[in-house]
Amino acid sequence: MGYLYYGADAHAIEIEDRPLAHLRVAILSLLRAGRSVAFTCPRSKDLGGGRESIWITPQTDLRFRFRGSRAPNLNEHWVRAIIATNDSAAGLHLVPECTQSNEPVPYQPAPRQSASASESQREQRPSHERQLSKS
Repeated sequence: MGYLYYGADAHAIEIEDRPLAHLRVAILSLLRAGRSVAFTCPRSKDLGGGRESIWITPQTDLRFRFRGSRAPNLNEHWVRAIIATNDSAAGLHLVPECTQSNEPVPYQPAPRQSASASESQREQRPSHERQLSKS
């Protein structure tokens, strides 16, 4: 399990390492593009259950802490699916890992594209999505 710490008082949200790594890329991509994020997540039963939302701006103090020492392979389709939730009424939130066809998959990394295919696709993306390839 990892943690997302936010704000001056470093409030912590516990999230498994793999989803946290994808969430990190999604949030930082949006913040680099100058967008704010309303992140909604479930609260653990230890904290009374339910869910909470936090407002994250480019000026918000954030820290991501991972328990594991290895960075997971990132599934770009999953990151894009997370970013897409930012414009929903519920705000940015984790969704099940998916493939290009948006079919949920059990934590399997997406196949790597060749460098030339990735480069040509990157040029056609909006600026906040181009940041994904740089992360």
